[in-house]
Amino acid sequence: NGKYFAVALGDNCIDVYKHALVAFEERSLKEEHIEKAKQKALGFSDEEIEMQPFFPYRRIGCCNDHSSAVKHFDFDNFSAFIRSVSESNELLFCYVPSGRQNQSLTEMATKTWSTEHCILSWTVKSIWGLGVGGGSNSINSVDRSFYKVPPWASAFGGNEPAPCPCPPGYISKGSFEPVDVFQTNNFPGEGMSSSWGHHVCVTGDDCGKVKLFRWPAFGFKQAYRAYVGHGAHVSEVRFSHDNDFVISAGGNDMAIFQWRHRVPNKIYVKNLPNKKDEFGKFTISDFDLREHLIGTFSSVLKAARWKAEPFNRLRADRRSAGRSIVPSFDTQLRDALMRETHVSQADLKRLEFDIRLQRASREEFSEDDEILPDRDIVSCAIFPSGAQEAFKYFPSVQNGCRMTERWASITFRTQEECDDAISLFGGRNVIQHPELYRGDFLALYPLYRRVSEQDTDFDRAPKSFVDQHMPPAIEVRTNLVDPVHATKVSTFWVPIGDEHYEEKNCNRGNPHFMFVSDHDALFVDLSWIYSEAMQKVKEEMQEKARQAGITEDGYQYPYTFEEVLQFSQESDAEWNRVEEWSNSDERYGRTYPGDECLPSYALWRQAWHQKARSGKSGSLAGSKLLR
Repeated sequence: NGKYFAVALGDNCIDVYKHALVAFEERSLKEEHIEKAKQKALGFSDEEIEMQPFFPYRRIGCCNDHSSAVKHFDFDNFSAFIRSVSESNELLFCYVPSGRQNQSLTEMATKTWSTEHCILSWTVKSIWGLGVGGGSNSINSVDRSFYKVPPWASAFGGNEPAPCPCPPGYISKGSFEPVDVFQTNNFPGEGMSSSWGHHVCVTGDDCGKVKLFRWPAFGFKQAYRAYVGHGAHVSEVRFSHDNDFVISAGGNDMAIFQWRHRVPNKIYVKNLPNKKDEFGKFTISDFDLREHLIGTFSSVLKAARWKAEPFNRLRADRRSAGRSIVPSFDTQLRDALMRETHVSQADLKRLEFDIRLQRASREEFSEDDEILPDRDIVSCAIFPSGAQEAFKYFPSVQNGCRMTERWASITFRTQEECDDAISLFGGRNVIQHPELYRGDFLALYPLYRRVSEQDTDFDRAPKSFVDQHMPPAIEVRTNLVDPVHATKVSTFWVPIGDEHYEEKNCNRGNPHFMFVSDHDALFVDLSWIYSEAMQKVKEEMQEKARQAGITEDGYQYPYTFEEVLQFSQESDAEWNRVEEWSNSDERYGRTYPGDECLPSYALWRQAWHQKARSGKSGSLAGSKLLR
């Protein structure tokens, strides 16, 4: 709880301090002079004494029951106990803040711990392999993830692991439906036994390997993934605060490694409410914001994937119900997509699917239509600051507002649920295709909160998406039946207004929309952009082959030497363009200093091609492309 902090020492002790800084001006002048005299006697210079205008931390407890140096320790979730491990393989427990030892193992077995740094405990007993004994130096460090992740599926693990997230065009050999094959109940205190998903833990050992385990790791022959890179033993490993990275520190190799922790089915939600009250706290607390996020992405917008197909069943249902159909939508959409000349054929298909799915989620269906189940959410993490796109306009200067620093990450149960959330709420299409957004083919949605039907906010909000500046209130039907009226129960959701944002009524009153993406909020994932760029080159080559009379089934790879050479040259050119974009400070570049647009490789590439056609581009990538 931040009230205490502890220090493990080499003299077999753990010192407990009260985490409170007391300034000199808060005490009497006599106490200040006494403290400065003590520091002077200890050898501090006058400059060092003047740089520290606080009294030193005061030790209030000490645990000195170990027989050797203390290497690891953890606080429990209520900051009432500490467990510690020493070099002599001792696992001891003590009270906080006194440091007195607690020998009741029955009581300690039911406690939950805020961190997992002790290499000896029931929850990590299976990280020790057969034949690993003797000293505790075989495994030097362990750490547990802060949030749950979906179980490892055969598509992302096993003997032939697939890359995650899967690049465009990749066909997995396994199932995209993650299945918890372990069926292991959670450790006591870690949630209900029926809760879905689990934590993971990472270890560093004397063999120079970084291993990833399922947590709790107490099964027989616990499976793991090992990663090599260090030239000596690994002394320390830690997860980042958002679970997206693992930092490992080596021993004799003097190296610090940063590992990317891939979590499948994960999205990043940015531009969240950031207004604070007079006490410096958010008007929407993290607890309330988590409830709003889970409700928004689980219940608000839902549409079956078949409704995004050619709309055959949708048209039949509406005809049988006697409702009107908008026949011009397909024609208008086709004409609008034909104007997107800088987009590949595969991107056009994905874009059309996203537009149709959004339109299907806004259609009114009859009472006989199926009620889609809520999406299963594994974890939801909220962070007060650090979003990379903070203070930039979204979706544009003309139609948006400045983004906030507050952001969150949400992990879904299946890949399909994650893809649907990106299609319905995603903001990348709006950024890359502003004309479709202005033409009302693409829509953006704010964060929603649940209200009652009699709420005045629900009465005032529009009930249909008729204006980009007026997000609608949404009624969601459920399978629950009201026992009094014998009707299905509905939930009601209204958008969260600008009163919870620091910047109100910005840019002609445009509302704040959520920016949802499958990329990290802290940096741009170049590996994903590389794979997309290479896929575009492949699709362009296949399109040229189809125009030349070669069928798609018969054209898998270039056949002639000239085609192989051309494919290699265009791949190298595309690779160089991505490198140039990552260091470009031009408009839509990754390092663009302005705030009127977000980084976008697709728009930057479109502008680059226009410059290349006009003869203004003299880069290496341009010379390869023109040649």
